[in-house]
Amino acid sequence: MCIHQLFEAQVRQHPTAIALTFAEQSFTYQQLNQGSNQLARYLRRLGVGATMRVGICLEQRAEAIAAMLAVLKAGAAYVPLDPSYPSERLHFMLADAGMTVVLTQADWATILQTDQTKAICLEQEWSAIAQESDENLAIPGTADQLAYVIYTSGSTGTPKGVMVPHRAVNRLVCETDYVQINPGDRLAQVANLAFDAATFEVWGALLNGAHLIGIDRDTTLSPSEFVHELRQQQIHILFLTTALFNQTVSQIPTAFQSLTYLLFGGEQVAVDRVRSVVQQGKPQHLIHVYGPTENTTFPPGTTCTPSPKPPPRFRSVGRSQHPGLPPRCPSQPRSRWRQR
Repeated sequence: MCIHQLFEAQVRQHPTAIALTFAEQSFTYQQLNQGSNQLARYLRRLGVGATMRVGICLEQRAEAIAAMLAVLKAGAAYVPLDPSYPSERLHFMLADAGMTVVLTQADWATILQTDQTKAICLEQEWSAIAQESDENLAIPGTADQLAYVIYTSGSTGTPKGVMVPHRAVNRLVCETDYVQINPGDRLAQVANLAFDAATFEVWGALLNGAHLIGIDRDTTLSPSEFVHELRQQQIHILFLTTALFNQTVSQIPTAFQSLTYLLFGGEQVAVDRVRSVVQQGKPQHLIHVYGPTENTTFPPGTTCTPSPKPPPRFRSVGRSQHPGLPPRCPSQPRSRWRQR
């Protein structure tokens, strides 16, 4: 099934449950579904459809999540863009991915508008979007279809677009064996949407009936404020970069002890930081993960435990396969990737 179809299944099961909260603004699963349906129909009127790639350059808030869903519902793939990037990099990505439409806001429309790309300011189009039907769209799709393209710096310094199909996201967050995300769980959204960590955060919550809670960047960079927010929001599941993990733990070793799951990764971890967490304030599950964007956020991981032995070898998570790791469920190779 496609990502948006799995989301719609959660809407049917939990229509009045809170789907996401950003800046004290909350939306139920039904409300998020209806709004994204209207935006999807608006996109279809603009000619957006299968095989197309639509840019999303929005602040980290509810509208950005609705836009991601809407693009998928319209049959296209989304391309998250970070407005802090230099204009030359943004223009390269627009051309490289062949984006003819970008969903954005007035602050960045001028930068993103080109001869080949139309910048749509959502705040100026909401009245037109609201005229569309809020019913689900009946557009056929398969799990092999492209879901999103995310750009990395590339080993040469030239941005590289990694193309990720729906089934790779499903593998990452649905029916997994490394983390259990249940309806009603509260999952923090910390990562910039242009980074692949957001894939786990957003779809991990919305494809499992959980509650996605946005935490702004300034808060995450202040260990004391970050820890206060995690506890105030009663967060159960959190995914951090290793750098942010190290920074927070260096000041507050007990920062994450209230969590059910803490996943961290992206670079080499400071062993003494892990040791201090395990000894002083370990969450129920502390998992170190690793993986390049091509493997859909992370394919291998290991659980951190209080042991004098060397850390265990990484293993594949869920139904993924990874070079150099023991294969899991070889009859179901669910993690595939393609690259431009």
